[in-house]
This record gives sequence, C-alpha cells and structure tokens, in this order.
Amino acid sequence: NIMNDVILSPSDFAFGFDQCKKCYYDKIVNKVKLNGMFPSVFSKFDRCQKHYYHNKNSKYLNQDLDDGIINTEKSDFMMVSTHLLDNKNRPFILRGKLDAFIQHKDYVTVVDFKTTDMKIEKSKMYRNQLVSYALMLENPSKGMKLGPVKKLGLFCFDPVSQLSHAADNATVKMKTTYIDITRDDKAFYEYITKILDLIHGITKPESGEKCSTCKFMEQQNNLRKAS
Repeated sequence: NIMNDVILSPSDFAFGFDQCKKCYYDKIVNKVKLNGMFPSVFSKFDRCQKHYYHNKNSKYLNQDLDDGIINTEKSDFMMVSTHLLDNKNRPFILRGKLDAFIQHKDYVTVVDFKTTDMKIEKSKMYRNQLVSYALMLENPSKGMKLGPVKKLGLFCFDPVSQLSHAADNATVKMKTTYIDITRDDKAFYEYITKILDLIHGITKPESGEKCSTCKFMEQQNNLRKAS
C-alpha cells in the first residue's frame, strides 16, 4: 500500500528539511504540521503563467534553449514515482506536481516557475526539487514515461513596475529570468539518504537555527513552566 511507504514531496525539501529537521520530522513521521500563510495571489500568478506558456516554443523562456514545446498539462495532476532506493537500499516514493517540461526532439527539460527575484547562488537550493521531478517523469508509477530528462531550469518572474491603469484593469511588467540547473543524481541520492536517516531515527531531528516555529513552541513551553 502506497500510504505505508515513505512518500517524499519535493516541495518540502528547500523550505522543509533544509530549514528545520525537527519540523520536517514532525510533519513526515508524526503527521504534525503548522499550516503556512501562503498568499493565494501566488497561485493565481502561477495559473496565469502556465496557461500563457503552454504549447509555446522553448525560446520564449530562453533563446539559448534548444527548440522544443513547453507543456504545462501535468501541473494539474499529482505525479507519483515508482519505488526508488536510497544509498542504503531503503525504498521511497516521490510525489508532487510539476510546473512544466519542454519536449525537445530527443530529450526533455524540466522547468519550475518561481515568482521571485532569484539569484544564481540561491537557485542551487532548488536542485533536488528539480531532480525529483526528472525522476518522476522517467519512473512514473503509472502512465507513460517521459525522458530522458537532460536539463533542468528555473523560470523566474519578478514584478518591476506598473505600466498602465484603465477602469478596473491594471498592467504590471515583470522581469523574467531563466536559470539553468545542472542535474546531479549522485548528490540527490546522498541528500535523500540523509532524509531517510532522519525519518528512520538514525539521526536526531534538530531544530533549525532560524526556525520561527520551534522558537515559538519553546517560548510557549517556557511560559507554561513559569505559570
């Protein structure tokens, strides 16, 4: 049964496991999580962007990309991988939604959309998320395999100015940036092995140094002890 397996969500990597091992452990193992206040406007931006770029040529994202067709159809569906194995031969499953992929003549590029001003050095934090999407396309639990996935990229939107306003309609200009991410499966499986070490109790779930949730819980515990 898939629900009895270790199921990992790629979107939980950069702002979950990397930020606070304790909160990540509580979410995955203890099924305890604090629902974040993620503004719905970002989801609206996301839907508009996917609708616009679907079926367009890859050159719309970046002139240096090989010719191909952008496909955002899978963004509405939850993708699930087959059982994969970490470096200690422990099984896990990847599950998540892919923003877009580019179908080139003989390979595929995975693309993730971000509404942010992305710096090159910061983009590396999303590498494992993108590799996860690549593996899900190449190793789906059902449906057609896509691949090989040879390239990964982030396509970033950064609002810079408002161009016009008329009645109830405003036009906003966004700067777009495409960032290539090198696929590194070896580093990915090393990363997943660390996650499974945590989940299986081999390493201790330490609080993140800057984790506001853990700091809040610590303050609450101190108040209870003092009362």
